[in-house]
Formats: sequence, structure tokens, C-alpha cells
Amino acid sequence: MKKYVLYVESLTNKKHYIASKAVRDVTFIAKKHGYIGIRRSVSKKRGISTLLDFFLCIKLILIPRESVIIYQNPMSFSFCVQSIVQKILDLKKTKIICFIHDLEMYRYGKKYEKLELSLLKQSKIVIAHNNKMIEYLSQNGISKKKIINLEVFDYLYDYKQTFKQTEMKNENKDNRSIAIAGNLDKKKSKYIYELLRNKGFKYELYGPNFDLKEENGKVDYNGAVDSEVLPKCMKGDFGLVWDGDSIDTCSGKYGNYLKINNPHKVSLYIVSEKPIIIWDKAAMADYINSHKIGI
Repeated sequence: MKKYVLYVESLTNKKHYIASKAVRDVTFIAKKHGYIGIRRSVSKKRGISTLLDFFLCIKLILIPRESVIIYQNPMSFSFCVQSIVQKILDLKKTKIICFIHDLEMYRYGKKYEKLELSLLKQSKIVIAHNNKMIEYLSQNGISKKKIINLEVFDYLYDYKQTFKQTEMKNENKDNRSIAIAGNLDKKKSKYIYELLRNKGFKYELYGPNFDLKEENGKVDYNGAVDSEVLPKCMKGDFGLVWDGDSIDTCSGKYGNYLKINNPHKVSLYIVSEKPIIIWDKAAMADYINSHKIGI
């Protein structure tokens, strides 16, 4: 029985920011366990991406019947291509292991619901982030019997030294700093630009799309650092897990998503030995509390 892992890789952006780190790690682990990689290459040019998806469909048609395939959701197909891919996998009687990186029907609404639910129902095994996500999937008709709880994402890193509890370096709270990693775009992370007006802390920012016009001595923007080396160079006394429009609560579609999502930056902060600050209604708040790795 052949085993495959389906993954996405950009032809135009080879830099390894945190957004694609989880996909690379799952792919690496799967290949280490005998899975054959099937890459979906994407391009900013729509015509090229369409042609590449056509060749991908041919690859899937040629895999043996009753193969096992790890489908890393979302694959960012168009609705048409995803329908075709699911139909091919169904006709080939493929045993699908659906590894959820993101659940678009929760984050973006009903336009993703039909196809995403059909994929989840078609899957033999579903790997979900946490108990909150499992409960949500169950309410939407996905049997709990086939769902595995991931609990926390792996973060593969060439880590030579033994893990040890990080001591608080700055006893003076006015000198403590908070690291924030991820997409710093105002549309996604509006809260950051409100937070930066807080004079009590210094902020160490890592990620693309930062846009702050005025000078701010409390902000150190470190750029979009390769996620493979970021744990080694990350500064800050805490790592912040937050999202949305407000610093008072995690609001908006991105903030609300934290109620069922495992942000990959949690794993980044753990590997970087940063105590974590997280919204108390986030799905991962229980994990942070039970393992005593943050507040």
C-alpha cells in the first residue's frame, strides 16, 4: 500500500516564514515515515497556477488505488479544483488522513463550509487542533471516533542544548519586553498598532507587513526572519498570542478564531523558551495553564 503526503509550496516566495513552517514540518515527518511527497506548486500568476493544478490532478489520477494520503487542509485550491481533487481521491478509494492546519469554514464563514465538510466526511482520519475544535467538528456532523487531538504543533528545530526553564532577565517590569511573531498586517493584526501605544513594555516584532509610520522608541521591528533560525535569535521576555481588532479582547474573525485554533506561534515561543501571554478564552489557554508555561 502506497502512502503519500500532499503539501503546498510557493514558486515565488522561497523564504521560510512562520506561516509555512507547520506544513514543512508535517511533510518532513511524514516523509521520514515512508510517505511520498506530492507537491502543489503555486505561483502569483493565475494561469501558471491553473496549469500546475492540472498536472497535479494527473499525478493524483496515477497513484495506486486504495493508497493512503495525508491531505494538509487548507490546500488553497480554487473551489473547482478542490472538487475535482476530492472526486479523484474518492474514485481511487484513497484513505484520506486530513491534517487540519486551518479550518476555513470557522474562520471565514459559510462559503467554505460545503467543500470543507465534504472533505472531512470523506476522510478516514481527521487530525484536529484541540478539544474545542473537536467539539465544533462534532456539532457539524464529523464523528468523534475518527478525530485525533493534536494538542500542540511540532516545531522542528536543530536544538543542541538541553531545554531549561528561562529565568526572567528583567526584574523591573518597565524594562520587560514582549515578542510578537506572525503577520503584522493592520487588517489582520489591528490590535498590535493599538498595543504599541502602551508605554509599559518594549515590543520585539517579527514578521512581514509591518506598517508604523511614526517613531516609537518602545518598538523594535526585526523583520520577517526565517522560521528555521528564529528561535535562536528571538528577543523578548514573553511571547504574545493574541489576534483581532482590540487589546481588550480577541475580536473580529481572526480574534474569534483563537477559540478553536492552535496558533503555530505557541510552538515557536515554547522552542524559544518564552513564557506565553494568551487570551483566557483561547482554545490553547488550558494547555498553557496546565503545563505552567505562561499566563
